[in-house]
Amino acid sequence: MKKGVSVLSAILLVLLILSSGIAVYFYLDSAEAHRRYNSLLSELESVSLEVNLLIDYGNGSLVWHNKTLLPVGATLLNATLKVSSVEYIGSDMGVFVTGIDGVGTTIVKKGYYWLWWRFDKAQGEWILGETAADHYILQRGDTLAWVYEDTSTYPNIRKPGER
Repeated sequence: MKKGVSVLSAILLVLLILSSGIAVYFYLDSAEAHRRYNSLLSELESVSLEVNLLIDYGNGSLVWHNKTLLPVGATLLNATLKVSSVEYIGSDMGVFVTGIDGVGTTIVKKGYYWLWWRFDKAQGEWILGETAADHYILQRGDTLAWVYEDTSTYPNIRKPGER
């Protein structure tokens, strides 16, 4: 009986040592994978940025594309092309967006055009885009919007999300 208990104890001790070794191995492997992941994430952040982009179709439909990932140096036009079907006309002054997802090209309203806006965090308000969409270089964390709106009422035009 004592011999059986001793053998059983020895087997349990060996299993305990083996399982502890396996647990340590997987813990160290997991820690290394986590370190490599953080390193890769850091490298990715140095060559890319995230922006938030709203598309206001002018009929009450609002679509947000939050945390849109783009390379550093990308423009508003690049971001818009990434999330939507875009039609535009090019010129020496930059592109003029004529349609987003068919609105403005297949669905046309007289006096309506696509205007873009950027949210100024310091002022806490939307600012009308100052340049062509292909000339605006995105900044990390930008919040931007395209609004299909009646421009005949300028300067009293609605801001993104307003009705």
